[in-house]
Amino acid sequence: MNRYRFNKNNMIEGVCKVMEQQGKNSLKAAEDKWTSYLLIVVGAAGEALNILSFAGVIHLPIGQTLMQFVSLSILLIVFFVFGILSLKGAKELEQKGAKEDEWIQRARKFCEENLTKEAVDAFEMDFDETELSQDTQKQDDEKQQEEDSTALFPDAIYFERVEKMKCMIRQGMGDVDEDVLDEFADSYYAELFDE
Repeated sequence: MNRYRFNKNNMIEGVCKVMEQQGKNSLKAAEDKWTSYLLIVVGAAGEALNILSFAGVIHLPIGQTLMQFVSLSILLIVFFVFGILSLKGAKELEQKGAKEDEWIQRARKFCEENLTKEAVDAFEMDFDETELSQDTQKQDDEKQQEEDSTALFPDAIYFERVEKMKCMIRQGMGDVDEDVLDEFADSYYAELFDE
């Protein structure tokens, strides 16, 4: 009996887990779909009521002149048209979102199999050609400055680890959308290091 009691923390955790499993396009598509349905229903029902009122079938408390009928009809038709256009856009976002969600699932599986705290901390990132052409002394100085900044600024550890994670995911998975990768790496970092 006690397990069915409403618990705000469990609800929030559940919503966060759903949001981690879905990309931003899927969530936006769901919002856009409901908005478009609302616009279509308001536009169609309002236009039906407007026509019935103007024809005298029903009586509405507002006066119904030709100018009021035309202006209200235009407004309601605009609602209806925008609802249909929004529904088309939501379907496109839903398709993008499905691809994004599938990538997130593959990335999560890859990370669970390959990314550990130790692996991330031990990972050495590849350098660009311009960095490789620099002299060794300059690289050693930069590495020393990086170590000093890591000791002084704890946030530097976070950014370094997230960059390492993104690099490991890029190498392991190949096809990567950078925006999705940024969001995924941030959320997976929290799972991996904030235990």
